[in-house]
Amino acid sequence: NLFYWAVNQSFVQRALGAKNLAEGQKCALLAGVFKTIGVFYLVLPGVIAYHLYGGHIHNADTVYPRLIVDLLPSALIGVFAAILFVAILCWFNGSLYSSITLFTLVLYKPLFK
Repeated sequence: NLFYWAVNQSFVQRALGAKNLAEGQKCALLAGVFKTIGVFYLVLPGVIAYHLYGGHIHNADTVYPRLIVDLLPSALIGVFAAILFVAILCWFNGSLYSSITLFTLVLYKPLFK
């Protein structure tokens, strides 16, 4: 929870990239508003699945794929899979770039000047 709300890269980059303290505070608040929107798209599929399937859910890992197959038209399932794949790649690239930046500034630059 501390990482999600305090040391996440979206907050830190906005705070460090601001012109002054007031701008940094505004950017952190705006990033917080956008972070709270994520709660809805993370929780909402579970609520929908609970109302559709009730207590007949035996394995929680199969609820989301079952929801996609049952609610989306068959033509859009491939499009949804492509969107999901691209989102995973974007998250991976962001994590990779952050790790490379930390490696360069913390290890490489001080050691090799």
